[in-house]
Amino acid sequence: MTLDEPQRRRLEVTLGLIEKRLRELKCFYLSGVDPGGELVRVHNDLTEAEVQALTELFEEMQRRIGHLRAQFELRTQQRHLRRILSASFSFFWSILHDCRSEKLRGTGRVDPLLKQTLDPELDDLIQLAESMSRVIQRE
Repeated sequence: MTLDEPQRRRLEVTLGLIEKRLRELKCFYLSGVDPGGELVRVHNDLTEAEVQALTELFEEMQRRIGHLRAQFELRTQQRHLRRILSASFSFFWSILHDCRSEKLRGTGRVDPLLKQTLDPELDDLIQLAESMSRVIQRE
């Protein structure tokens, strides 16, 4: 039983996305290490038994993904941190621009003072996103 190239790529990408997300969930949430932030904090409302059960199921899924990789000779995907960071910084830039006062009109009446209060703060965040991007750019 073999896969053609498009089938192989689809399976590699799908299983890679699942594997990546499982690792993130286990590392950041099930481990109990959530550094928290200004606007997002994750409260672990799972019992110790639930965490243990999920950890075991995550590991089983990882084993099964490994089995499929070997069985169908799936290639390990190489991800470069520079590209991951670049995509994230571009995303930050884009969504911050979409929060500027002129873009908020679609949500209702916009207080005219937002142009002087909100926009400069967003501009600073946009500049920081651009600075992050410059750090990883290569000429």
